[in-house]
Order: sequence, then C-alpha cells, then structure tokens
Amino acid sequence: GAGPSGGEGREEILEERAKVMPVFVMFYAPWCNHCKRMAQAWSELGDRVRKSREMIHITKIDCTSTYGSSTCSRHGIKAYPTMKLLFNVPEEETVREINYKRARTSDALFHFAQEAAANPRKLQDKINAEADETAQRWVHHQEVESKGPVKELSDYNFDEIASEDGTVVFVQFFVPWCVYCKKLKPTWEELGLEFAELPDVIIAKVNCKKQKVVCKHHVQKGYPTLKLFVNGTESQYLGPRDLSSLKFHVEKSLWRAGFKPDEYGNLQQYASP
Repeated sequence: GAGPSGGEGREEILEERAKVMPVFVMFYAPWCNHCKRMAQAWSELGDRVRKSREMIHITKIDCTSTYGSSTCSRHGIKAYPTMKLLFNVPEEETVREINYKRARTSDALFHFAQEAAANPRKLQDKINAEADETAQRWVHHQEVESKGPVKELSDYNFDEIASEDGTVVFVQFFVPWCVYCKKLKPTWEELGLEFAELPDVIIAKVNCKKQKVVCKHHVQKGYPTLKLFVNGTESQYLGPRDLSSLKFHVEKSLWRAGFKPDEYGNLQQYASP
C-alpha cells in the first residue's frame, strides 16, 4: 500500500483508511499548474508527518486516472488541486470530510495535519466557526462594491485570490501601527478606485497583526510590503509610492500579462517596449 509520503490513493482504500486514522488527501490533475506548484509542499508535508510520527495518512489522487476519476466525482471535486481531510465518526458510522482552505505552504499544511491528527472533530468545529466569521466579513471579491475599493484578504482566502489565473492582484501587507502604512492608506484607497471597474485587477491589503500565516510567508523586511501577483506569479514592488507610479506599475503588468489593450484604452501607451 501507499506510504504516508503520498502515493496514489484508491477509492475504496481511502474510505477504509479513514476508519483507521484521518486521511489528508490532495485531488489533482497532472496538467494543472497550481498542482505542480503544490507538489513540492505536499511531498514535504509527507516527509514531516513521517518524521514526526503524527497519526495521519497523507496521500494524493490523480483525478484523470481510472481509479481517480470515480473517486473525484464521488467527492464532488470541481477544481484542482482540492485538499480534503477524511476522518471517522464511529458513533455515526460515517466518514466525514473537511475542505482545506488555508495557505498552501508546507508550514500551514503541516500545522493543519497536526491539528487533524490530534482531534479532527475539534478541528472541524474550529473551521466551522472560522468559516462563519469569514463569511460575515467577506463577500467573494466579485461582489466588492459593498467592501470599498480595497479588498481585505485573510489567511483563509489569500491563496485562492492571489493565485487566480487571469487576474492582477496588488497587495499591501501592513500593520496598524506603522507610520508609512498610515501614510500610504489614502493613496492605496485611490488606487483601488482607479481600478474598481476592472474585474481583472484587485487592489488588496492584508493586516499582518491578524493574518499571521500569509504574512510570515510574504513579509521578510518591514512594512508596508507591496507585492504584485499576476496569474499567481509574485513579484515585490520597491518603486515610489505615489498614485501615478503605483498605477503605472499595475498597467504595465497588465500589458505584460497579455491583457488586450482595446479592453483598456490606457494600455496602448505600453505597446512599444
């Protein structure tokens, strides 16, 4: 059978294994780019779980394989990669599942695996509570009008939004007490207004006092840290912080990412290299 490093799981085995100990599974497709980026973190997770002897089984399922496709449709997999935790509830005689929505870093995955190994039901209650709170605070970014021009991102929705294909996401990582952050705040709001009409551009902020996981991963030196994500690829912005420079940077990135200039009249000026 597959070791914890995450060999291919088979459908009937998945449910059976979950009756013995929790199973953390990644459903993927070989052609999917986000899955390729995840592969490293997932194999690191397998190694860490093995070394720490946590009582949890790490595996992955290729949804394009013969075994995989039926399993994936049974679990309602609609996007890749999707990570789920399966665990047994003996008194209900059922195997429950939890969708993994946290950061896709080796640390975040391992922390989740530890919590799952210790007490999956407690973890589920915690996640449900977090989901309620997130739902109250956060309407998906398509419905942004009510949230103002700058989208607030969290540990729970950051990866999903920053890695979305076909979007340019410009993020300010800040802490409430930082002087430069306060100074940037009105400019950042104006920048949000500049691009409010363009669904492909998201001007966002992350409060690092609250969102520890994302910030630990993205902030190396001081605040504010500004990062641009184009189709999921990140780069740090170190240029001037006035409105026209910031706007120019977003527009240039749109142009480079191949967004069509006729959709955005402003981009024509970047046609010559």
